[in-house]
Amino acid sequence: MYTPADYPSSCRPDCDLVVAFDGATYRDTMALPHILDSLIAAHRIRPAVAVLIDNEGAPGRLADLANSH
Repeated sequence: MYTPADYPSSCRPDCDLVVAFDGATYRDTMALPHILDSLIAAHRIRPAVAVLIDNEGAPGRLADLANSH
C-alpha cells in the first residue's frame, strides 16, 4: 500500500486510486512509490493511493489474471 505525503489531508476531498499487480516488482524494481511521489510533487498527477498486489508466479499468475472462468 502506498499513500502520498501528508495522507490523509493531501487527499481532500479524495485521492485517485492505482491498482498494480506484481506488487513487489512495482515497489522494488520499478520504484512506483518514488515515481508517484515525483509526479505528485511536480503537480503532474493528483494525489493517489496505490494498492500493490503481490500475486503468485507462473503458472498461478496467469490463472489469477486471465479470464479463466
